[in-house]
Amino acid sequence: MQVFYVSKRKKYLIGAAASAIAVSFSFALNEVINNFNWESSLVAYSPQAPSIILKNVPNDNAFNSPVTNSEYIPVKKPEPKKIESPTPVTEPQKVEKIPPKVETPKQVKKIAIATPKPEPTPTITRRPITRIESTIPIPAPSVSRTASSPVQSTATTTQRVQTAPKQSQSVNVPAGAVEQAKANWRLGLAASKRRTEANIASRAAEIAELERQLKHEFKRYYPNGGDHERKLFEESLRYQIWVANNYKTREDNYLKFLKQQEIEGPQFSDVEYTWIARGMTVDTNDHHGWVFVNPDDNPVTGKNGLYRQRNQSRLLSNEGWVQRNPQGIANQNYDGWDKADISSNSEWKTEIDKVAGSGSGSIKVYQYTQNAQNKHQAFKSQIIAVSIDANDKDAFEKFQDFLKSNVGNKIDAVVLKNVGTKNKNQNIDKILTALPNNVQKLTLFLDEQKAINGLHALRGKKLKELELYSNQKAIDDNWAINPNAVADVDFISFDYNNAADFHKNTPDEQIPGSILFDTLRWDKGDDAAKITEGLKLAFGSKIYQRPFQGRHGGKGGYPPKLDFSETSIKTIKNLKFDEIDQIFNENIKNWKEDKYASQDYEGFKKLRFTDIYFAADSNSGSNTNSSPSFSVNVSDFEGSKYTDKLSGISERYDNPSGRIYFRDQTGQNQQNVTFNISGSPSEDAKEQLKAFVEAVNNAYPFSKIIVDSEEIKQDLIKFYQEKTKDPKQKEASKGKFALREISVKSSSTSS
Repeated sequence: MQVFYVSKRKKYLIGAAASAIAVSFSFALNEVINNFNWESSLVAYSPQAPSIILKNVPNDNAFNSPVTNSEYIPVKKPEPKKIESPTPVTEPQKVEKIPPKVETPKQVKKIAIATPKPEPTPTITRRPITRIESTIPIPAPSVSRTASSPVQSTATTTQRVQTAPKQSQSVNVPAGAVEQAKANWRLGLAASKRRTEANIASRAAEIAELERQLKHEFKRYYPNGGDHERKLFEESLRYQIWVANNYKTREDNYLKFLKQQEIEGPQFSDVEYTWIARGMTVDTNDHHGWVFVNPDDNPVTGKNGLYRQRNQSRLLSNEGWVQRNPQGIANQNYDGWDKADISSNSEWKTEIDKVAGSGSGSIKVYQYTQNAQNKHQAFKSQIIAVSIDANDKDAFEKFQDFLKSNVGNKIDAVVLKNVGTKNKNQNIDKILTALPNNVQKLTLFLDEQKAINGLHALRGKKLKELELYSNQKAIDDNWAINPNAVADVDFISFDYNNAADFHKNTPDEQIPGSILFDTLRWDKGDDAAKITEGLKLAFGSKIYQRPFQGRHGGKGGYPPKLDFSETSIKTIKNLKFDEIDQIFNENIKNWKEDKYASQDYEGFKKLRFTDIYFAADSNSGSNTNSSPSFSVNVSDFEGSKYTDKLSGISERYDNPSGRIYFRDQTGQNQQNVTFNISGSPSEDAKEQLKAFVEAVNNAYPFSKIIVDSEEIKQDLIKFYQEKTKDPKQKEASKGKFALREISVKSSSTSS
């Protein structure tokens, strides 16, 4: 027998290799074992696990959910891999359900978890649009609205009848109108009952079919399925049954509510009696809805309604009330007008080729002709519009040359598309400056907020219409407009479209909508007099233009932010807010779009703002060794009325406390700003300084406050201690002014 001699060195090498192979094999074996499905993949609900879902106020307390808010008792097990709960199923249309194809899942160590409450699965169809603006003078419900689940009252029938609102003696309502409203209410209630009963029957049929499939259909879908496949099959169907039962329970409870309402009968509040007196009645298709007896009285869609007035004010006008949809806006189509592309006509093509080159397609010329169906008396029956795609950078930069060419005097409308989409720093100043005097309409598609600053070039230019759209950011915060720039624009159109409410057919499809403005801004060189002029425009002659009605729109709406960061002003002291408040209230009291405005007027209200922006000192923060600063004189605060103007607007989406920010030359908000105060403040100046510093605290607080002398420092500290009522605030501000460190100039410079 042959003997192989192995040296000691080789023995070590062989041993090391064998150890490596053994370790690798153990890892592989562990992975195989872990991947084997030892346990059921059923999701366990634990009533001891707290809910992690941020929930709204429930609209139906009877909806059964496995999610609870009990005390949390942690499970002492190793942290498992994440488990995806099954996708909630909402309102299935087809009765027959085909369970998903079974795939063996990886093993997950079983623990008790809180599973979110099932919610409807988003669809890809267009959802109903929720209008932001409020234009109806009476806060009436929508014309047709189906209430799927009201809030249940805990009061007894007798209690509800006794506490039902009675007609106010001050509301003079014709008896016949009240009786008609009651009759319509009963018809609307009957319609609601029929819909609810149909929904219940549909849910019951769906549940019955799912239960039938649970009992009889497993072998049909899985002829060779075993116990594991059956378990998954049954789990899927039981979950669908659970969802359908919850929807059915909602409808059952709503039907009970409707039957209770039927017993009690129609009961109108004072507000509803006012609606009846003003020509409204209950919708016969839904007893929760109100409609106008005469559709022409509708202040939005009626004969003289707001939406009709908007369409009639366009250069490409029509007599209807329907707003433009995203497709019409993107394709530059207008109801009542036929569009023809005349870009290839020789007189236009020659000038286009000079600017954009042959065949670029970035400049288009359209001829609009009023069609026979459009009966409105338009400004002109034929309109020539020129459109340029700003994504073509070269053509965009030369477009002003096209406007100055021989064809410039034939152009009625100019459209700039995709401004800032690809080229973020595009400037529209030169193009707007070059607009021929014959141009009556300007349309801007802006996808960069700073691009709108170029509107200052419109000062002094007469336009019949201005359209301001964005493909991507129409409803974003902090869109700002200078009212002085559009002083000579007759009408600013408005077509609200929220991109989130629409399904995109392709990823690059644009969903343009009119821009919502929440900020009034001014440009470099605008002084206090110019700013006051702009404020009087925004709250006076331009108040009916939608951009000056804030995010919510309608009577009383206005932009709650003021941006002075590109100007040199350091205070609101010299802005004549007393006059501006008076102008605003006169307009609210005599709102021309609401014939009941004077009756509904609630008294004088001061304008208040949530955010104000100033420019930091121009020579501060320019390098890493210096911090930004804001330097003022105490005279800037005497009579400045920050205490009146900074309390905020008590709207749903607005901060109730005012905020003040400081920006650098690029428009960026600055932090850790040093506040330099010169002079000795009066009592009113100290009061205004207190409001000012507290508003800065609500944004980015000052790093420190520097004053002229120790006497002023101690005076301000004492004043704040006397004026502050909150004990905690007072304690935190000892030796400080409004929680900020305060020092004297000499000691500051020496340090």
